[in-house]
Amino acid sequence: MVKPEIERKTRVRHVVLAQDRVIRRRDLTRPQILKTALEIIDELGLDQCTMQTLATRLNVTSRALYRHFADKEELLRGVADLVLADIVLPNENQPWQDQLRQIGLELKRVLDNHPQVTPLCARRASVFPGVIPIADSAVRAAEQAGISPQTAIRFAHAVTNYTIGFSLVVTNYLLQDPSSQTADPFDNIDLPRVPYAASQADFLRDFANSGDFASLNQYLFGLSLMVDGLQAAVLTDPS
Repeated sequence: MVKPEIERKTRVRHVVLAQDRVIRRRDLTRPQILKTALEIIDELGLDQCTMQTLATRLNVTSRALYRHFADKEELLRGVADLVLADIVLPNENQPWQDQLRQIGLELKRVLDNHPQVTPLCARRASVFPGVIPIADSAVRAAEQAGISPQTAIRFAHAVTNYTIGFSLVVTNYLLQDPSSQTADPFDNIDLPRVPYAASQADFLRDFANSGDFASLNQYLFGLSLMVDGLQAAVLTDPS
């Protein structure tokens, strides 16, 4: 038989827990949910961020989450925008070329900090809330260079796609089995059919096996080509 004092303490504990859950549910905010969802994605991976896991972490019911988000997709869109909101946009006093480079580098930085979020950005629509500040910054820099706003937006879109794609490559590389990273890329290749590539076989092997293709230097190489190409277009524009 349960002693009255123990039974009373048990009832009190259940009441306190229930009250605490009600308080938590009332205090629950959209930013708090997004922050916790991002923590789960960073710790456990994108696939493990279920509504039930999120509710358990927040000590609420799943129903409480749906008061703030229509469905999981809306939640994940919010997570992507939260990550992109951490981008530090360039100062307008910088040279316009440096401003455009910083846009790409900042996007890469936030994606590197949250690699599991990169696929979310990749599957979003081409224009979504998180990229609007990027477009705004690009247009501002373009005005200094005499570039049309439409060209600046196209450039920002190209840099965004390039950076997201590069970050996906980096994430996949880091998740690879190390043994697969030392494979010879020329295995099973008929070398006479690729004579120019074969002449650079040593470089290509090192480029692949060292991970240089996923390095910051390689990213900067591609980004600089884009910025330099835009600058060349400005210099040769007769208008």
